[in-house]
Amino acid sequence: MVTATVEAMGAELSAPALNLFVEDLAELPDDAIACALTRCRREIRGKNGFPPVLTIADLFDRAGVVTDGEAEEAECRAAWDALQSYVRRHVVRNPEGVYEERDFVGNRGRVPKPELPQRIRDTIRRVGEWQAIVNPSPNDYPHVQRRFYEEYRAWTATEYAATRLAGVPALEQLAATMTMPTLPPRSDSNPEKIERDAADW
Repeated sequence: MVTATVEAMGAELSAPALNLFVEDLAELPDDAIACALTRCRREIRGKNGFPPVLTIADLFDRAGVVTDGEAEEAECRAAWDALQSYVRRHVVRNPEGVYEERDFVGNRGRVPKPELPQRIRDTIRRVGEWQAIVNPSPNDYPHVQRRFYEEYRAWTATEYAATRLAGVPALEQLAATMTMPTLPPRSDSNPEKIERDAADW
C-alpha cells in the first residue's frame, strides 16, 4: 500500500525506506493505514515543480496517532485550564493586596477548595506565585502561559535533579565554605582594638 501510494503521488521509494515505513507502521491496524494513505494521496501536493513527498509523520498524523510531543502539549494545556478554573473560584485578593486561596461561597453554599496536584503547585511557585498567574495583562498573558508550560514540562526532571542534589555530601560542604564569617564584636571605646580585630579578621 505504501509503495503504490508513493508511485501514485509521482515519486519513488527505495527498499530501505520502505522497510522503515513497514517497521514504523507495523503496530497500526491495516484499515487505519489504508485510510491514512488515502488521505495522503488526496491532500499532499508537490511544490515548485517537485513531486509530493510522503513521510512517516504524514501517515501518523492522518492515522490519528498522538506523538509524545503532542501528548505533552495536551497535558500542559489541561493543567493550565485546571489552574484557571481554580483561580476563578478559589483565589482572591485580600485587603492587603495579597492573593490567597479560599473556599468558594456561592448561591448554593460553600464549596471547599480542592487540593491542587503538587506538580501544579510547584509550577506556580516557579513562575512567580499567584501574583504572576492571576489577571495578567493581555500582553503578558501568552508569556505567562508559555512560562507555565515550560516549568510544567520540566517538573519531572527538576524533581529528579533536586533529589539527586539533596543527597550529595559535596554540595553541603560547598554550602558550608560559602557561609560568610561572623564579624567580631565592635568596641567603640578602644580604636586600637578595633583596628587589631579588623586585621585579625
